[in-house]
Amino acid sequence: MQNIAEIVPGVFWVKGTLGSNIYIRMTNGGRPIVIDGGFPSDFFKIKKVLDRDLLSRPVLAVATHYHLDHVGSLYELKRRYGLKIAAHQEDANVIEGKEAFEIYKLDPFRRIYYTALSPFLFQYKHTHVELKISGVKSFLPGGELLAIHIPGHTIGSIALLDCENGILFSGDSVRNEKGRIEGPPPQFSTDSALARRTLRERLIDVDFNILLPGHGEPIVKDAKKAFAGRFLRGEG
Repeated sequence: MQNIAEIVPGVFWVKGTLGSNIYIRMTNGGRPIVIDGGFPSDFFKIKKVLDRDLLSRPVLAVATHYHLDHVGSLYELKRRYGLKIAAHQEDANVIEGKEAFEIYKLDPFRRIYYTALSPFLFQYKHTHVELKISGVKSFLPGGELLAIHIPGHTIGSIALLDCENGILFSGDSVRNEKGRIEGPPPQFSTDSALARRTLRERLIDVDFNILLPGHGEPIVKDAKKAFAGRFLRGEG
């Protein structure tokens, strides 16, 4: 199908989303894990993939951080499939509605864009986070994905390392902006300097060859080399 690309066997990219990139990683037991959820309207693209392509009920949905373009479909995913939600404990309260989302200043074009589309994009419903991730590095259930805490974009931003396939799901902590590796967008980040520092400190010893960012095209070869050239030498 045109709306899904298989990056490596068992790892899929749901294409054409309005919010963040959405990925699906099959566990060794054959159950899908959804990584990030896009806007609420992106639920229908995920549902189409899960119902027609993978033919298995997902077991978990992981949010790399609490921004609306990453968590918008989590409520509907849980309602339809009965999966559990995972996020870092520092971001869980926002996803659950116990704390407010940060309000960012938008340039005039983005303000008009989001205002016009808000009835479609922002029908967000809060949902309970069953698995609250803690610590700098911790494995998700099953031991196939390692959560790495990278505060700065939000206080609870994480990346996920697929140790078996050498893939880093980076959320917004690392983006691919038209072929250029970038950190999180400063205008939407809690602390950009902290993000750059923790990226260098916490990914310097992490081996990966493929980068699946929250925004931008996947980088399927030599991703760590590209990342190192941008961040580990202090350029980021």
